[in-house]
Amino acid sequence: MRSPVLVPYSVSRFNPARWRHVLRSAGYPGSPRQIQSYRTAEKTEKRNKKNKTPRIAIPDEWRLLVANPDRYTFISDEEKIIAIPAEYTTDYKLLDRHLDLLHTGITVATLKGKDYVPHISLALSTAFDTNQVVHYEASLDTALAYLRRESLFLPTDLPRGYILVTYEGFPLGWAKHLGNRTNNLYPQEWRIRSGYTPDTPFELNIAPK
Repeated sequence: MRSPVLVPYSVSRFNPARWRHVLRSAGYPGSPRQIQSYRTAEKTEKRNKKNKTPRIAIPDEWRLLVANPDRYTFISDEEKIIAIPAEYTTDYKLLDRHLDLLHTGITVATLKGKDYVPHISLALSTAFDTNQVVHYEASLDTALAYLRRESLFLPTDLPRGYILVTYEGFPLGWAKHLGNRTNNLYPQEWRIRSGYTPDTPFELNIAPK
């Protein structure tokens, strides 16, 4: 079995003369020019696959979570629903056709199994219409526990489903209330690792909208 060879990712910076001896010493057939053409074909295949991704109908309840939804273009694929400001729709489609975009617009929800799950991007967006969802106003201890992604114990009389956790009126993120327990949906990679709790609550000097 041949050992792996590191090949430059950028085709534009691929120097056949520089890498000829690397490829040959590793026993790889084919010239560097062929390797370059393979990478170009691979990128073309990825773009074609992206263009063939089926668009899925978006339920109205998800559109209404964005204030003034008529000002946005909603796009859905097999993974997520995103909202793009209407004036940037053409730019988005052009960039999406040629690039692998990491994040665009507002990610409204992601698809998990057969259900959509509200995304943290929506909860923290200024375009989010918070009046459309159920809130839970957390105390300081509960808010910090949520941001540490610890277990939550919300009142059992809250309706089941996705709950917007807030602190002093500011959205923090989502939780899924199941009646006898609650799933903390705060992103794992964002969690607060420190166990420090301030002696007195801190004040937020920015009035919520």
